[in-house]
Amino acid sequence: MKTIIKSSLLGLGILCTVPAIAQDNDESHEGQSLIVVNTKKSNHAIVKQFQESMNEGFNEPGAPRFLLYDRKHDVAFGIGGFLRVRTAYDWGSVPTNGFGFIPYSIPVPANKANNGQFTIDPYKSNIFFKLLGNTKGLGAYEAYISGQFTGPGNSFAINDAYLRFMGFTVGKTWSLFNDLGAVPPTVDFQGPNGAGEMRTGQIAYAHQFKNGIKLGVSVEQNQSTGTYDTKVGTATQRIPDIPAYIKYSWCKGASHVKLAGVLRNMSYQDLVTTDNKTATGYGVQLSGTVKVGKPVQLYFQTTYGKGIAQYINDLSGNGLDFVYDANDPGKMVAQEAFAWYGGLQFNFSPSVFASATYSQARIFPKDGYNPASQYRYGQYIVGNVFWNLSSAFQFGAEYLWGNRVNIDGSNDHANCIQALVQYNF
Repeated sequence: MKTIIKSSLLGLGILCTVPAIAQDNDESHEGQSLIVVNTKKSNHAIVKQFQESMNEGFNEPGAPRFLLYDRKHDVAFGIGGFLRVRTAYDWGSVPTNGFGFIPYSIPVPANKANNGQFTIDPYKSNIFFKLLGNTKGLGAYEAYISGQFTGPGNSFAINDAYLRFMGFTVGKTWSLFNDLGAVPPTVDFQGPNGAGEMRTGQIAYAHQFKNGIKLGVSVEQNQSTGTYDTKVGTATQRIPDIPAYIKYSWCKGASHVKLAGVLRNMSYQDLVTTDNKTATGYGVQLSGTVKVGKPVQLYFQTTYGKGIAQYINDLSGNGLDFVYDANDPGKMVAQEAFAWYGGLQFNFSPSVFASATYSQARIFPKDGYNPASQYRYGQYIVGNVFWNLSSAFQFGAEYLWGNRVNIDGSNDHANCIQALVQYNF
């Protein structure tokens, strides 16, 4: 963290002291190698290109207020992100996960010692570094690194680190199976429990056609997690996930629909025969957002498959991609899962809007693996209002309700009210 702060201060010092950098104004830039431009006031093509190249998603950072670019407008560099402070009060069976409102982590039965919680959380503030350029050989290219303060001891942790050129993405970022542009706005950084959101290492290719159709395919790092017994054991994952999608956009990108699929092969060891084996999984997802007139925006997503828990917010990282088969010692099977949400956003004015969303994530346990305390499904209901005081300042207020239901029918619920102050820089 100290290294990052020192690097940032050094960068600011360079901007303040090197005479070869000038502000972008009506004066001539002759003799200047780098120029500072205000993205809110500039009409340069590379500024627009920089803005359009930012990742989709309500909680993803936008283009920074200032850019550095060269005199030929071939290369631009920006440091941006947001300072995000969330104040929240939880009550009921308070979720035990500190990264968001996650119904899976609601204790069943409730722990009476933890039936209320007050927090002030600035750790999901974001910083990114991005360089974008144009060359005759590669065309447009970009290098991007971003992160938040969610590592051990609130240290800086990298979220994204990738290169993009000629339609390829190489590095770590959101899976091609995801559709961040279809996720409704929430103060809760985790978002709907049935949403598909996962970052992973990848070599991806996507192509945008002029008729609004976009196609993509990727080779991605397998991050599956399983539940094992004494007859099966872990094995290194040696087969990548293969997601692909087709997306159609209209209304200048304000509306789109996306159909995605993923094929997975998850490795494990059969301890009866000591052989390495795989459990095959797959998933399909239909998602999108539709603008209805000026004031209304609809959001939806439906995901179904076997062995795809890692791609679903509420199920990720909980050993639910594949599980042991108690009726067939030494065998593991991909577990069936289903998730969905529907949301509506109403724009009262260009600066004030409200939204409401219902979401659910569910698993269908296999025969032979159905402990009574196992999660069966969770629900997530959210309502909020946002006020964009300016292009930089945003305020939000939100109410959340969620519950967890186990296989034996036992259940409990949680509530949360929270407020957000965010500054985008």
